[in-house]
Amino acid sequence: MDKLRLHLAPWDVGEPNLKNGDCVVLRIGKNGPAWYMDDCMKHKPVVCRLTNEEPMNMIPQTVRCPDGKEDWILGETHCYHLVSNSSMFSSGFKADHDCFKYFNASLASFETQNDLELFKNHILHNELSASNALIGLVRQQHGSYAWKDLSPVTFLNWGDDEPADVKGRIIQQCVKMQLNGNYTWHSISCWQSTHFICSTPVVNIQHNHTNENDKTVKPPSSHLSNDKGKKDSKKLVHDDNNHAGNISTNNQTLLSPTPSSSQSISAITILGEFCLVFVIVLIIIGGLHLWKRNRRLRLGNQRIIQFDQLQNEEENAI
Repeated sequence: MDKLRLHLAPWDVGEPNLKNGDCVVLRIGKNGPAWYMDDCMKHKPVVCRLTNEEPMNMIPQTVRCPDGKEDWILGETHCYHLVSNSSMFSSGFKADHDCFKYFNASLASFETQNDLELFKNHILHNELSASNALIGLVRQQHGSYAWKDLSPVTFLNWGDDEPADVKGRIIQQCVKMQLNGNYTWHSISCWQSTHFICSTPVVNIQHNHTNENDKTVKPPSSHLSNDKGKKDSKKLVHDDNNHAGNISTNNQTLLSPTPSSSQSISAITILGEFCLVFVIVLIIIGGLHLWKRNRRLRLGNQRIIQFDQLQNEEENAI
């Protein structure tokens, strides 16, 4: 509320969850204080702070997590979700597919140190059963490392003697993050199954900026200006009516057909009908002529066959 910049947030497990509300409530449990989201309309005790310091200017939030992932950990370039359920262990070969299948996301990538710090500050205050988790960094054939979601590799947080390479053989191509200490990264075999972290790119927030130069300045009102405005408005209305009348007259002139155009259209229609009838008559005459020709040929063939039969009978009789 005092617009101070937030450096550390002891969120409870699964928080901040904006589905529960927009206000933050402090809960003091056996593991210490923790924050959680709640409905702002609920009545609760309040905690105040006295200070003589001048509050810092509020830095507007420029990114957020995508819809449906409001309870994910907001980083600088990605939002993160730690899958710490013991029933959802996954290997380095399968974890990226599981992130896509269950969360429509990718195996986590940390482009900047701020991404890691924001993730670490959130995880530090949660009671975790996981000691490490897979991230989306994988070793390529030529020895370099790349993120599975094709994010640029601009930041690395290797532990001591990492990445490991046993006698020049590439046997550890996947990477896990230690969820304690400095949250360092360590290479492991992709066949090993453990917890995993999913991530998805942040969504930019559009802010509406108001420019002082864009504000409309109203002129001072006076009786003279009002009278002049009324006269000008009457003149404009009269001119608009005349202009509208001219437009309607011109449109009627353009749209109304002339006698010559009507006669030409009717002549074209009659000529088209005559041509169509003429073509139909030609088709009928041609069909009759073809039928008669075929009929003559059939009769001629029958006569020839009959003549041949008679000739054969006479020859047999002789």
